Amino acid sequence: MSECNSDNRNQVASLGCGTLILIALIVIFFGGSDTEQLQTDVANLREDVAALRDQQAESHRLLETLILRAETP
Repeated sequence: MSECNSDNRNQVASLGCGTLILIALIVIFFGGSDTEQLQTDVANLREDVAALRDQQAESHRLLETLILRAETP
């Protein structure tokens, strides 16, 4: 019986990355932090992601053009 109790004391809880992110979001949401700054940061990140998507699309178009030109004799 004492072996079982010592095993329980030695068990370690591990949290996944998603769980940690969820905990962080809950703390931010209910922590009364500066939500205006957070909203500004999120808006800036969305703009950056949109710009990166545009750049990626342009890169794909340029690559397709180069491939087509390389295939043309």
